[in-house]
Amino acid sequence: MYRIAIGILLLAGISWASDAGLSVTVKGRQKYPAAEAEKIYNSSCAAVKQDFGESKAMCPSVVLILGADQDGVDLVHGQVFLMKWNRGLFAEGVVMLTFQKLMSVDRTLTLAKRALSWADATVEVGQLDK
Repeated sequence: MYRIAIGILLLAGISWASDAGLSVTVKGRQKYPAAEAEKIYNSSCAAVKQDFGESKAMCPSVVLILGADQDGVDLVHGQVFLMKWNRGLFAEGVVMLTFQKLMSVDRTLTLAKRALSWADATVEVGQLDK
């Protein structure tokens, strides 16, 4: 009975991990801690969600590419490039991609219009005398 329960939990865990949206491509002989990467991915998504008060889950699909020529993030294709495993850079990349998903085109335009409105509403102190 315990073996069946453990088997079900393992299958559920595998299913949960594959639904999470993290996939990894390794170039060369790079090694990385898969469980830690998954944990950082989920924590990064949760941190953005908490900071922005979003009610729905918003974890983007992320492709981690290890063994890249340089570290970076491709916001268009949802990729985090790391020359070698670096938990801090990976977290930053996932946060950036999650934030980008949060910022729909409509929301971006709304914020840009608000920023312009605020810029037009402020006056330099030196301009008050004129």
